[in-house]
Amino acid sequence: MTEKEFREKYIKEDLGEYLLNVKPCCFPKEDGECEIEACKPISCRDYPFTNKPERLFSLLSILTSASICPVVFEMLERLKKEYGFSKKKKEILGR
Repeated sequence: MTEKEFREKYIKEDLGEYLLNVKPCCFPKEDGECEIEACKPISCRDYPFTNKPERLFSLLSILTSASICPVVFEMLERLKKEYGFSKKKKEILGR
C-alpha cells in the first residue's frame, strides 16, 4: 500500500494533527505490539494522553478509551489483577 493510499484509508487531519479515522484501532498485533509502530501518528503514540497533566486525572476518559484502544483495555485488565479487583469486592463496597 502506498503512503497516499494509507492516508486516504486510515488517516484524517484535525487542527494540523494526523489522527486515525478508525475505531477501535485496527493495527494491534496478537502480541499487543503496534503494526505501524515506525510510522504511527503522534496522536497514536501519545494515546491515551496520560502524560498530559490535564488528562491524567480524567478517569472517565481512560475508561472510555478502553472501549477504543486494546492497549488501554489490557492495561486496565492488568491493573485489576494487580490490585485484586473483583465483582465480589465491588458488591461489598455497595457498587
